[in-house]
Amino acid sequence: MANAYAASGRWGDFAQVRKKMKERNVKKVPGFSEIEVNGKNHTMDKMNPDLKGEIEKKLNIYYWEELTA
Repeated sequence: MANAYAASGRWGDFAQVRKKMKERNVKKVPGFSEIEVNGKNHTMDKMNPDLKGEIEKKLNIYYWEELTA
């Protein structure tokens, strides 16, 4: 929930959720990215590091192109 607030710029709500999590000793479970290549799903954490780096670079370029369009 905190990350959803952060993504939408609701920093006050983000801070409240993180504060409550800390008070209640709640641990955030790390997420992972998944991508489909040639009809096969790959998780980014188990992927060949070179391929992972190339995919991340292309996704970043695409993201910034969309952001500035």
